[in-house]
Amino acid sequence: METSNFNMLDDTLLDEHKDLKNLSDKDIFTKIWTQPRMVLEFIDKKEYDKWLFPILILLGINGSLENFINNDWGGIFTNVGVSILFGIIVGGLLGWISYYIFAAFLSFTGKWLGGEANTYDLFRMNTYAAIPSAFTILLFIPVYAIYALYGSDYLNEVSQNLLYYIAFIGFITFGIAVWSLVLTVVGISVTQKFSIGRSIGNIVLAFFMLLISAIPIGILVAGIIL
Repeated sequence: METSNFNMLDDTLLDEHKDLKNLSDKDIFTKIWTQPRMVLEFIDKKEYDKWLFPILILLGINGSLENFINNDWGGIFTNVGVSILFGIIVGGLLGWISYYIFAAFLSFTGKWLGGEANTYDLFRMNTYAAIPSAFTILLFIPVYAIYALYGSDYLNEVSQNLLYYIAFIGFITFGIAVWSLVLTVVGISVTQKFSIGRSIGNIVLAFFMLLISAIPIGILVAGIIL
């Protein structure tokens, strides 16, 4: 009975003395979907940075292009293709900033809960936990292609089938975003040596402190604009 209980705990909590499997690059990107704790423990222990910045670039591009589509920021350029290229460049160069800032807040507030992970370790972990979200860009390629070729006005007059496709990828993207959030919770628990509950608390505290810090900046910017 005692052995059984230990095995159950070993499946949910990080055992620092456990031997980690040597995972390949393929394993990192495939097993993150089905065996996330094993992959995230490997990344944490091995300080695995090989794909860190390519993933960040992909995440930045994905988020930037989604904003261009949703907000029609491409209207500031006469050439839609140029506006999308601009979104790719900006997203690729600056997309990592939000991840690093949030990691800093996680590290800061995590110390209140007994965590010891530094900003970079959490930055690395959160990036790899977002692998599923990074690959949603593949689902949006047809939409981006139509936008580049015909502009945003065409998206309002497309066939019913494309509207169904957009709704479908929206549903899939939401599910993947939820799964990435789950992986983030698990990843923080691994890096900070937290339980899942404390990991969630770390995220809530970091988000709350980030929100409080953003209020003065928002007021300052509003004052300058107005």
